[in-house]
Amino acid sequence: MVRRTIPPAPYKCPIAIPPGETIKRIIIARNITQNELATRMGRPKQEISYLINGKRTITLETAKQLEYVLGIKASFWLNIERDYQETKARLEEEERLSQQVEKVKNFPYPEMVRLGLVGATRKSLEKAENLLKFFEVVSFDALEAHVINIAGDNLFRKSEKFDLSLYKLAVWLRMGEFEASELELKGFNTQRLKRYLPDIRSLTLKEPKYFVPVLEKIGSECGVAFLFIREFKGFPVWGSTRWVGNNPYIQVNLRYKTNDHLWFSIFHEIGHLLLHKKGDFFINIKNRSEDNNYEIEADDFARDTLISMNVYNRLINSSYITEKMIIDTAKEIGIAPGIIVGRLQHDKKIQHHQFNEFKETYEWVK
Repeated sequence: MVRRTIPPAPYKCPIAIPPGETIKRIIIARNITQNELATRMGRPKQEISYLINGKRTITLETAKQLEYVLGIKASFWLNIERDYQETKARLEEEERLSQQVEKVKNFPYPEMVRLGLVGATRKSLEKAENLLKFFEVVSFDALEAHVINIAGDNLFRKSEKFDLSLYKLAVWLRMGEFEASELELKGFNTQRLKRYLPDIRSLTLKEPKYFVPVLEKIGSECGVAFLFIREFKGFPVWGSTRWVGNNPYIQVNLRYKTNDHLWFSIFHEIGHLLLHKKGDFFINIKNRSEDNNYEIEADDFARDTLISMNVYNRLINSSYITEKMIIDTAKEIGIAPGIIVGRLQHDKKIQHHQFNEFKETYEWVK
């Protein structure tokens, strides 16, 4: 996973001091009145009053005049004007953010810190700033609108039904964007992806340290970003497919940690790409509606691509399924035996405790 470099928080001045205060201190120390300063600078007295009281900005012309009259370089005056404007804008922004800090609690901030996504802090205002910078949005309202734009208003309305935090979803999808930024993707090519299906299927026999980079390389050739992104606690999602620009992102996690679930999720998402229209957003979520034809079609695609119905029917029509039958069938079709076990367990052809030794368990590594 790509880790972001989080720089240390810089010092932040708690108040914005207008440059006029500096001018005022200098002329007092030199026994120069405001009227005399105005005369020397060739400016109206009212203008100098406005300048000293922070009602006028220091322009390049004013800075040069101050350099002549007070002997302090123009760059100094321009710099303190810039610092004042930046501090003033930041304080105004902090005031605006203070009205939104209650939304920080919706995000898995401690987990994001552990993953190196945001900086550690106990201050709610700093957390809010870090989150908005992470998402590259100006407000939480804009973030919410962005997520609705990706996921669709329908999912937004039904999120509580699925016990889905759209804020966690937003973080998870954003993590995928960072990962995808490291990939070089060609234009999406449906036919090329179809030709690569047997190669992708054969990767079920490999270990993650081998199949992850190979799958990423195949994806780059087909114009697909295959993304393995760590899930959060209480996150009922194990896969999604969406389009970013002209390329689809297939994003999966290790919610169930076993190879049968992971590879079924991968082929389920591939099914969405090959069966359904460009631009749609699909999310594989716990307790999803079984009357969703798109999800049923993607399930069928994954099921039949991994294990053909002819082979599967021959296996389940046996009077008794043995360890040897699973091993021989896996060798025959060139697939990991754990995937066959997962299919049989799902269809209740065997019990959930049977043959689990064939399943591979995956864990995230730092």
